[in-house]
Amino acid sequence: MEYLFGFICTLFKIAIQAGLYVTAALWLTGLAARRPTSLVKLKRMGYAGWQLWRRLFVVTYMALFVFSCTYWGDHGLGDSARIPLGHGEEMSELNGTDTYFEPKAPFVISDMGGAQQIDKFKVVDDILCGQAEETRYFTYNLVTKQSRVFADSLAYNAYAAPRGLPPSGELESFWKQYSRYWGGWRFWLLA
Repeated sequence: MEYLFGFICTLFKIAIQAGLYVTAALWLTGLAARRPTSLVKLKRMGYAGWQLWRRLFVVTYMALFVFSCTYWGDHGLGDSARIPLGHGEEMSELNGTDTYFEPKAPFVISDMGGAQQIDKFKVVDDILCGQAEETRYFTYNLVTKQSRVFADSLAYNAYAAPRGLPPSGELESFWKQYSRYWGGWRFWLLA
């Protein structure tokens, strides 16, 4: 049910955005094309003002919808949320509590296997640094898919300091990073 509600809200948001984008584009085109020859060409092509707006609206709506389904546009629906980390990797959260990372090249932080439960994380220079299970730390290179697991914060901080990686105290929760990534211009301009 939550997924359906999120999907319907996304469709409404896309409709509003498409309408605003088409209206702004036509207004700017009208300002730029104050010459009568441009308007005559549009009329010869058979486009009346409202008909042109509707056709452009449909194209823009479809483009925004397709983008919202891509790796860079999908922010999650309903009770799931996701942040693209880069290089095909993503951090996901389910039910607002369970943050997990499913790497392309598996590595084991704990005995869980597969998806790894994450408490805090940060991406710096294509390296995912994270904390799992309150005591385990790891780094995962998003480009080379190589990982390192550390038993505690002391071992992690000793590794991180000379490499310019964030210390364990600077790792952040999923929702802080989600609101920073999907807030601002992405919230207003993307589906």
